[in-house]
Amino acid sequence: MSPVNFEHLAKQNPKYKRAIEQLRAWINDHPQERVLNPLNLRKDIGNVSPAELTMALDLLRKEGLLHRVYKVVTPSGVLAERDFDDPIKISRQAARSLRGIFRDI
Repeated sequence: MSPVNFEHLAKQNPKYKRAIEQLRAWINDHPQERVLNPLNLRKDIGNVSPAELTMALDLLRKEGLLHRVYKVVTPSGVLAERDFDDPIKISRQAARSLRGIFRDI
């Protein structure tokens, strides 16, 4: 993701500038990451509110810089390597066998 895109987005949305800049820094520090898990971001980026972080992620999505996906996760890690565009597409059978260990992200 280009820094120019972040700068433009921050100028267009000054209310979320701090969150956008923090996301840019996090992404630059984690170039190997393909998925931005909001729970992990919230832990790593502690100086912005959850609402600001959510709005900044949504702004990046609306600009086409991010794509929302869903994963099956537990406290110990990812159970399904596949990304899903829609949570409804996650196998009902897998959901039944893993009931009680899901956490929404």
